[in-house]
Amino acid sequence: MRDANGEVAPPPRPRRAGRTPHARRRLSPVEKLQALYGLSLDAALDDLSYRGDDPHCLAARTSARHDVIMICAKYGIEMSRERERQRILSEMTRREFGDKA
Repeated sequence: MRDANGEVAPPPRPRRAGRTPHARRRLSPVEKLQALYGLSLDAALDDLSYRGDDPHCLAARTSARHDVIMICAKYGIEMSRERERQRILSEMTRREFGDKA
């Protein structure tokens, strides 16, 4: 590209859109889904329940299903680890300080 003076212009810098990686880590799973698709979960549900014949729409929705399932699986793993952490912590507390019942 050339500018108005005929000199070679540097390519335009892409603008940063969205949140920083640090800010994305603090989002809830629902907020991550909404940010990923740029729409509410109700609209995402409409996309996932699409039953049309257009192959491009079907491919996009299949990809969306995969993304949603992976995010849900990651959330399930995190919740499982949190429950395990709580169980171990309570067991250690019980062993260290005894039953307070």
